[in-house]
Amino acid sequence: MKKFLISILVVFSFALILICVCVTNGDACSYTIIYSATDGGYIDGQAEQQLESGKDGLTVVAVPYDGYEFVKWSDGVTTAERCETNIISYLGASAIFEKIV
Repeated sequence: MKKFLISILVVFSFALILICVCVTNGDACSYTIIYSATDGGYIDGQAEQQLESGKDGLTVVAVPYDGYEFVKWSDGVTTAERCETNIISYLGASAIFEKIV
């Protein structure tokens, strides 16, 4: 339960700090993707991406430090590697890691 609450807190923190802004440039809008990591790992790849509406993001991987394992992303994705496609809104996701006992 504690990890779940931490995950929710991280996601809401990003939502408050990084508000989804559609920047009008003719007919094109751009959106931000933000990936972060909890204690126990890091993001390999471009953690912050600015994309035009409908475009695909770059691949990132949640990498655990020694003694930790990747559990899931805060939005429920269970694969450590991910690449967003057809972006039409802001996305913030945090990689959740767990200490190996």
